[in-house]
Amino acid sequence: MSTEAHLSSPVCCKTLYKLNYTMATSMKNDKTHIENTQPLFEFDRVISVCSAKDLPAWKVTASHLKNFINAAEFVVIVPETDLEQFQFVTPNYIKIINENIYTNQIHKLLESKFNEQNRGRYGWYLQQFIKLIALSEAKSYETYLIWDADTVPLKSLVFYSSNKLSYYKATEHHQPYFETIARLLGLGKIVSHSFIAQCFP
Repeated sequence: MSTEAHLSSPVCCKTLYKLNYTMATSMKNDKTHIENTQPLFEFDRVISVCSAKDLPAWKVTASHLKNFINAAEFVVIVPETDLEQFQFVTPNYIKIINENIYTNQIHKLLESKFNEQNRGRYGWYLQQFIKLIALSEAKSYETYLIWDADTVPLKSLVFYSSNKLSYYKATEHHQPYFETIARLLGLGKIVSHSFIAQCFP
């Protein structure tokens, strides 16, 4: 796993912790007190996107996720044609979701943007859009974690430090990634490292 970086993000850190409130009524002063308690989970949902070609790696990943990531819910999003295979090997604590829920609205438009030369990248781009749409389901007070399905966690990971989300940074520099960001968002690379990592909160 890459070196850990502690950064404050205005998007991902809208709520650093989901607060659980315990209501207690004090008869002495006739007031209602709200007591903040420690969150039960670091994340409300962990999202992985996978297909049958990565099934051998997913079997190992799925058996470790719950041991090292503290989350209320784990989901894996897979193609409809692969649902049965994933149901056979995925532990019960992980919810399996048909990717059609997310792709029906975009796949035709996305397919139209590819030609014979770059059609091999269609699946990769589709996966990124699935993640973005799945993240859009989060409520304002929820925190989700994207986890690569072929990455096996082997120890507990620190995702919070001083009430800030922890991101992982890398030295990897895949130029087409940054060219695409520049074309879509008009943003250039402004730091020496990258955030190309196997997980992203």
